[in-house]
Amino acid sequence: FRWFPRDGELGHYSDPEQLERGRFQSLLANLQSMSQIVHKPMAFKSVYLNMSAGILAQIMPEARFVLVKRNYLHNCQSLLLARQRQRKPNEWWSVKPPHYREWLSEPIWKQVSNQVYATQVIVERDLRKFAAGRFLEISYETLCARPREFIRELSDWLRPLGYHAYSDMRIPEVLRASSHIRLDDSLTQKFKSHLEILRQRGPS
Repeated sequence: FRWFPRDGELGHYSDPEQLERGRFQSLLANLQSMSQIVHKPMAFKSVYLNMSAGILAQIMPEARFVLVKRNYLHNCQSLLLARQRQRKPNEWWSVKPPHYREWLSEPIWKQVSNQVYATQVIVERDLRKFAAGRFLEISYETLCARPREFIRELSDWLRPLGYHAYSDMRIPEVLRASSHIRLDDSLTQKFKSHLEILRQRGPS
């Protein structure tokens, strides 16, 4: 949030078409310093970076991205349950895509549905436009089922850039996936129906 909006006109989104490179000199300097200290490249995992992928791809042409795509219904369920665990479930939680304020009067399940769909559309669109050939895509389910296989694929992908994986792969053969539907049938159908509406409408 030192370089990207905490809650701007477009929520957390930074429009890559409006790039002001001078704003990010200190960000690049910080990343370079951290890499030099540990003598390794930096890796980050944050859903908020989905809203900045187009900017990051432009200011760091050497950067590579891993896009993990999760089943829409499971993703919606995760966000919905997270909201329900909050002290104030009606308050927005997690990443804020553009137009999120227009959804605040909707039921929570529809807010979550719009949030999941918009976030996925935005990060895919911006990576394809500004990081073509520089991102690797995998499903959450595949990653959990075969993490070692994915690490090998990632290593092979990054090897031409000079990166190498550790020879002793210290990760489990399988990761526990959160893929059990706990929603009732009525709510599950609402999510599925709304996804179809969003797909037909297309990205805004």
